[in-house]
Parts: sequence; C-alpha cells; structure tokens
Amino acid sequence: MQRLGVKLDPEYVQRVRSSEQSRIEARRRERERRKAAATPAEFDGDSDERFAYIAGYTAWGFPYGVTWEEMERSEGEPWESNAVDMDCEPPEDGDDCDEGIPF
Repeated sequence: MQRLGVKLDPEYVQRVRSSEQSRIEARRRERERRKAAATPAEFDGDSDERFAYIAGYTAWGFPYGVTWEEMERSEGEPWESNAVDMDCEPPEDGDDCDEGIPF
C-alpha cells in the first residue's frame, strides 16, 4: 500500500510483519509436529498420503498396504501374527505342519 502512496505508521507495519512471521513459523512447527507424530521413529518403509505402510505394488503400479485409517484404528493394540512356523518338523504320525494355515 505504501507503493500506492498510502502513509502507514512504521510501528503498525512492524507489528503486521512480526505477526505474519509468527503465523508462518507456527504453521511450520505444526506441520513438523504432525509429520513427526504420523511417522514412527523406527519406520523406514514407503508411505504416502493414503498408506501409512506400503507393502508393495500391483503389476499395474497401484500400492497396497496399511492405510492411515487402519493404523490409527489399531493404535495401541498389539499386532497379531498369522505367520506359519516355517521351521516345523513334520510329526512322525505323517501329519504335516499345516495347523496354522486357515485353509
């Protein structure tokens, strides 16, 4: 506005500039805080705005994995493993190690 010839009080201009700098700095800190809160420190995998963890990509290049919504829903809950013990020795009765497989 000063370029248009409007006279402004120098103290007012300084307060506006200071206020704007404070607002910009607060937004930057909030962005950093949200980013730090959304990504666990030990996480070193791939993620984006939809997936908290990208397990892989389809043949057509679409990601799949755990969404941010699923991650937030399970916050604090222990993870259950459905993994099958691959070191299983088959019992002598001829049965195999399929007890953990659901099909």
